[in-house]
Amino acid sequence: MAAFQVRKYQYSFVEFLKAIRFDRIIFDKEKGLTGASFISILSWVLFYEFDQIAISNFVGLEAVAVYGIAFSALTFVRTFVSLLYSPYSSRYNHLIGENDRVGLMKFVNRMLLMLSPMVVLPIVGLSMLSEPFIISWVGFNYEESSSILSLLVFCFFPCFLSNPSSSYFIAIEKTTLLNRFNIFQPILYWLLIFFTVGKWGVFSFAISKGLIPIFLGILYWYSLYRDFAKNAGQIVSLFLILKTLFLPLIVLLVLSTLVKPYMAYEYNKISLCYNLLVMGLIVLISILVSVCCNREMYSLVKSIIRR
Repeated sequence: MAAFQVRKYQYSFVEFLKAIRFDRIIFDKEKGLTGASFISILSWVLFYEFDQIAISNFVGLEAVAVYGIAFSALTFVRTFVSLLYSPYSSRYNHLIGENDRVGLMKFVNRMLLMLSPMVVLPIVGLSMLSEPFIISWVGFNYEESSSILSLLVFCFFPCFLSNPSSSYFIAIEKTTLLNRFNIFQPILYWLLIFFTVGKWGVFSFAISKGLIPIFLGILYWYSLYRDFAKNAGQIVSLFLILKTLFLPLIVLLVLSTLVKPYMAYEYNKISLCYNLLVMGLIVLISILVSVCCNREMYSLVKSIIRR
């Protein structure tokens, strides 16, 4: 590709090669973020990827299979959350590039409010209806996986707090704070497992994976609150976020409770498709309710309709 560009624009190939060199100024600017990215990847691996190895040694091979099914479903949730936030990731750097700190803080508040129902409602819905979903997907032999999945999915519950917060801190290059969070997460996770695995068994991993991110999500929000205050900004309150989620969550919980006895508890493709359809409709209804309760979601839907 580089050779093609050199020929197309008639650059001197020698001058092109000379331009490829170490730049100390760029290195000094980027080394902090590079280090933070490396620590983040390492933290991610330690937090997500060693569960089944530890379970095989401390609990047993049968528990690995049961946990593995739930963990496979968790991968879909992780992909969904990543896709949800990825279109907005470049916006943080764009606002910093324009030196618009006020606009950046407003954008963070908008992300906290607008996407919270899109994260919370599907996760709670999957947790509530994990039993018929697991049975129709892999059969009754892995019914215990549904209980594990109902706990595991909550590790992504605080993403509506941690994702906008971490993107904000990356944009303003607060790498030290990010490093602390990324270091604490796997340490706290494995410490909690160490003290509980003897009592809770495989559920120790699911409970720990659900609790630690919630704790860190609250710390992310508090750090964001302090940073906004230093820059004469005001962060959206947790009470307001929870207030906008209250009615949609009630609708979701009521519908899930009413529908659960009538879902398919058979291991076949038709039952799986039926259960996924029912779960999708329940989540969709609750999201539509949240549009009426959440001004940011209402504005988003209104702008989409106008297009």
